[in-house]
Amino acid sequence: MSRTTLAVIAVILFLVPGIFYLTGCSEDEGSPRILSINFDPEGPVSPNTDVHVTADVEGANLTYYWSVTDGIVREIAHSAQAEDLTLAVTDADLDDIGHTLDGLGFEYETIDLETLGNPFAIADYDAIYINSSDDISVVASDLAIRSWVQDGGSLYASGKACEYLIEFWPDVITFAEPDPYVGRPNTTSDWMFADIVSDSAAFNLGFDELILTYPEYAWPPIVDLDISTSTYVRANASSVVAIELITNLPVGEDFELMPTAVSFEYGDGFVLYTNHHLTSGMDIEEEELLDYLATVVIAHPIVRTAHTLINMAGYFPYADYVGSVMEDVEMELVFTVMEVEDIYIVINALDGTFAVTVDGPGDILQDVEGSIPMSMAFPGVEDGTWTITFTATDTKGIDRMPFVVSIGERSEKGQIVTTVPEVIWRTPFVPDTYAITLEVQDEQFRGDKWTIGIEVE
Repeated sequence: MSRTTLAVIAVILFLVPGIFYLTGCSEDEGSPRILSINFDPEGPVSPNTDVHVTADVEGANLTYYWSVTDGIVREIAHSAQAEDLTLAVTDADLDDIGHTLDGLGFEYETIDLETLGNPFAIADYDAIYINSSDDISVVASDLAIRSWVQDGGSLYASGKACEYLIEFWPDVITFAEPDPYVGRPNTTSDWMFADIVSDSAAFNLGFDELILTYPEYAWPPIVDLDISTSTYVRANASSVVAIELITNLPVGEDFELMPTAVSFEYGDGFVLYTNHHLTSGMDIEEEELLDYLATVVIAHPIVRTAHTLINMAGYFPYADYVGSVMEDVEMELVFTVMEVEDIYIVINALDGTFAVTVDGPGDILQDVEGSIPMSMAFPGVEDGTWTITFTATDTKGIDRMPFVVSIGERSEKGQIVTTVPEVIWRTPFVPDTYAITLEVQDEQFRGDKWTIGIEVE
């Protein structure tokens, strides 16, 4: 966008202690006018402080160009906390994920498979769980579920529900052809050795190996994954099958650590698929794994909220630890941060209160207790190991509360363009006098420009 050069008359006015104004006004009659710019809190302010900056402006259909001499400027996020989530589960058949949700203490509505093709019927659900079923038959016209995910829905699909992924996301997860249930790669036993390959999953579960039970020796093999996917579990399987049954699965070879539970993001939403699901003969570790996978789906809106809070604070997310926690059970997360000057930690959950201790390199030791979400900034950190110990002191009656610990790294952002006359300015760490500049323009490229300073001490 080209921008006109403005004729500006500059005047310095000392009106409020800690604040100075350098104002400008356009000579073009009828152009937008900046009448005032206000800080909350007013200066002087402390270093590394969020200052709400608002402008009173005359004009319509304006674009706002904000810049700061130091610190970070970011947009206002008017609502960050997730609302109460509404869950739906398809009728139980080969799988019964509703049984898992019952054990976790979550309420949900039961729907039939036909409902998944009705965009109006599924619009209000935050998460939908599709049980593996012999009745699944997906056609291209059932686009409602894909649009629902794109708009922010979280989808769980198990077993034969892979048909939805084959139809709507064929390039993300590749299943054996022509029919994942025709071939039975695991022909020698009804169980497989598996590894938990997700750090977040292993952290939450407390183990990284288990045995998976597969009745009737049948499961849909995943033969390829797009780079955008995340894998939670891999299992060893034998592929001794007839070539005419599965055309893209090599015969006579052993497949080590084939994916069995994976996820990916699509638009604003989230999809998790597992070919391992509830069945008789499962042991406690398998049940805990299903608890975790069910929780991850519910937790995705919580993760989005945590990322919003991190972005609002002028950081960008680079690590998430997702899981579930029982009331009054202490959990400990250990991670390493290297070559990062400033970090931001957000702990979020569906609801409840938490007691948290953060023990970092050097003299970092902080205790926080209260309602979620919790946010903590740590500037000027050293390389080293961090330990976050936390306890859910009140889970509001939910047996296993979904949560996320999100870690953010400082992102330098000295200028942004907005459509509203308000921003948040995170002031620098070093005491001094700093300035923020606002330039406004209308659709005819007419505008006005002000610079306003604030003391940081």
